[in-house]
Amino acid sequence: MNFFYLDKNIENTGLKKFSGQQKFSELTVQKLSLSSSIQKSLSKEFFFRPIESIHHISDTKQDIVVWNSNIFFKEWSLQELFIKKLQKSYFGLFYGSQQSYIFKGTIEELRQIINSGESFDGSQRIIKLLAEENIVTINTTWNIKEIALHRPHTRHFNKLVLEHEFIKKESTNKEKIIGEFTFLDNIPKEIQQHYVEVYDLKVGEKKAKYSMKKINGLDLSMQHINQGFSENSMQDILGELRAYFQLIARVEGPKKVDAYDFIVSKNNKRLQELQSWKGFDGLNTFIRDHTSFLGISNLFELSNELLKDNKAALNSTKPLISHGDLCFANIIMDEDEQKLTFIDPRGGPINKNYRTPYYDLAKLCHSLLGGYDHIINNVCEIQFDDSMNASIFFKPNQINFTNIFQLFVESLGYQYQLVRVIEVSLFLSMLPLHIDSTKKITMLALRASELILELEA
Repeated sequence: MNFFYLDKNIENTGLKKFSGQQKFSELTVQKLSLSSSIQKSLSKEFFFRPIESIHHISDTKQDIVVWNSNIFFKEWSLQELFIKKLQKSYFGLFYGSQQSYIFKGTIEELRQIINSGESFDGSQRIIKLLAEENIVTINTTWNIKEIALHRPHTRHFNKLVLEHEFIKKESTNKEKIIGEFTFLDNIPKEIQQHYVEVYDLKVGEKKAKYSMKKINGLDLSMQHINQGFSENSMQDILGELRAYFQLIARVEGPKKVDAYDFIVSKNNKRLQELQSWKGFDGLNTFIRDHTSFLGISNLFELSNELLKDNKAALNSTKPLISHGDLCFANIIMDEDEQKLTFIDPRGGPINKNYRTPYYDLAKLCHSLLGGYDHIINNVCEIQFDDSMNASIFFKPNQINFTNIFQLFVESLGYQYQLVRVIEVSLFLSMLPLHIDSTKKITMLALRASELILELEA
């Protein structure tokens, strides 16, 4: 059966600004483009055919499926099931409106429905599907928020539930939940406005959970991978972050911490974890054969050497309160108040969360410049040159924010080069956390190798 994917243009100005895209098919939601999400749901009985107008469909008496590109299921498994039922159903189906719809039937029946306007209410042959709470028709940024709030990105041991004005976070990793709540519930008053409000910690025998206030906005990661930032808008965001770093610099804390030991120890621990992974030898072989490095252990060694070269600068920097995981996925832009709110900190008592500011700056850097969010969300690929050397291929036409981020770092009185040194260690320390995806872990290792070459140059 032919599956015609009607690729619609994005008309809403706000959604265009957010996405940086012209068509819905390229919009990335839940780690897949809308087009890829549909193709992934199709069985071998369907022939996927992208079109820009139903006028491109030839006359035929056979049933077809026409799916508008701005229609998305909140639950991927239900989307797959729905499409399977479409294929097997004896009756035809129409869901949505004349502007955005899912249809099964003949092309002539579809034309009749489109021409009938809003008066169409079903027929003997075509069933009109009414409200379906699991389907979202994406027309505005709010629709993206709706999907994100129903299916936020969490690790397999975490669960998020939307309840009215609150989101409940639950996990079998009780220590992490307790740590997050402890940190967020004891944030100094001077910086409370930058962190999400939390309530009602409950610790059970197997799980722990707390509630947090729902924020009317999207995380920076989702906007970044969709090319939703202009140079001006990123300047505004970095301005907000500059104010935050200047604010935490005024909060009293310990005079010194061993930043070098903290980062190197984490590197060494993560390498040990990675070496116990069954896929380690394959990953090691890939790096050895397709880069100029000797393998994974060699990358960790070089990262530690770069850190050692900067030990004095690291340990002499005044420690500040640290979020601990200040990547774009943990920063929400509140559209109502035009401010940034931080979620999902590393966690633990406040007095145990003073670190070199270089650490949080490097977390920002590996999102904005490093491509971490693009790798995690499958919006970049591995490519090979004629010598079979591998590199990461990012989407073309992306704005290079290197200069404005460097100026941001230097305006705070810190060294841009040292931020990139720590960024390398972040990519490497992430490796054992992504062993569920061979592609992602390979790309993270490859990206670390690229950054080392840049620093050496």
